[in-house]
Amino acid sequence: LVPGKFIVSAIAIGAVLLVAHLIAWLGHLSAGRGLSGGFVGSVLGTMVGRVELLRTILALLTLWAVGLTRRDKPALVLGAACLVVSGAIGHPAAIDPYWTIPAKMLHLLAGSIWIGGLGWLVWLSRCDEAACRIEARRVSSVALVAVIVIALSGLLQTFFFLNTPGDLIASTYGRLVIAKMTGLAILIGFGAYNRYALLPRLDTDGARHLSRSVKMEIAVLATIILIGGFLAYEPTPPRPTTASTAGPMSTVAPTSPGPTEVRE
Repeated sequence: LVPGKFIVSAIAIGAVLLVAHLIAWLGHLSAGRGLSGGFVGSVLGTMVGRVELLRTILALLTLWAVGLTRRDKPALVLGAACLVVSGAIGHPAAIDPYWTIPAKMLHLLAGSIWIGGLGWLVWLSRCDEAACRIEARRVSSVALVAVIVIALSGLLQTFFFLNTPGDLIASTYGRLVIAKMTGLAILIGFGAYNRYALLPRLDTDGARHLSRSVKMEIAVLATIILIGGFLAYEPTPPRPTTASTAGPMSTVAPTSPGPTEVRE
């Protein structure tokens, strides 16, 4: 694990953001009527509410484990559980969940492993270049597996969330997907450069260049995560109606509940 203040700060930021998200989500659902105990209890009593609450609690427990008790393994388990639970929130919970929920879980876990490995290399490059040379090759191999998992799980979700390839251009959701794909392609380029150009030169001047490249890779990955956050709040393209399913008075319903919609 990346030692000390860095990991505690990162987990603290994540936990605070999830608490803020839960409060904002409840406030949006209340439509200005206030967060009374009865209202909050009714929302958190739904399946969506329970999942939102569970992942927030897991994030706080992760912060408690690593920040107060300094117990790394329980923190790792709790953090992974938070990511797994997060896979059951949003679009995957409403659209082909048997496929999309596991895909999103793998997507989140692979992404966290990737960015964690990059952070580990940046820290090592500052304090222990010999260890950085050893760990760089290991992180590169793990990152290769992670990028494959991210690409496949992302493509699977896109397959279920979009109706046609044309939705990639015609819908805001599709354009955000293209932005994420572009970012992933850039990251793959960074990975290839690091693996084949910098790793063979680690014993000379490659370590310094690798640290710089990894920092740029983290910046791109953080941007992709931000785009993913917007993507989670963007409705997927509506399913087309057919003559057999649409009557003269029918309307097209959204294919998935947004983050502010509660369904049992």
